[in-house]
Amino acid sequence: SAGGMVVAAVQSSIAAGAAGAAVGGLVYGFSGITGVFITAGLIMLSAAFVIASRVRVPSLTESSSSRSFH
Repeated sequence: SAGGMVVAAVQSSIAAGAAGAAVGGLVYGFSGITGVFITAGLIMLSAAFVIASRVRVPSLTESSSSRSFH
């Protein structure tokens, strides 16, 4: 049911948040605040790379004739 899916999504979010906090605490314990920022930056850069490698941008000449702006 849709309600069950919502409950599952909320519980997964809570579990992921707890795991993220635990990993962040471990990184802070080993390398301090600088390590936390470097780790977060690397995670964000890797996410940006994955997104950039998957997004396809159509060229302007490819679909300009099919678009109609009114």
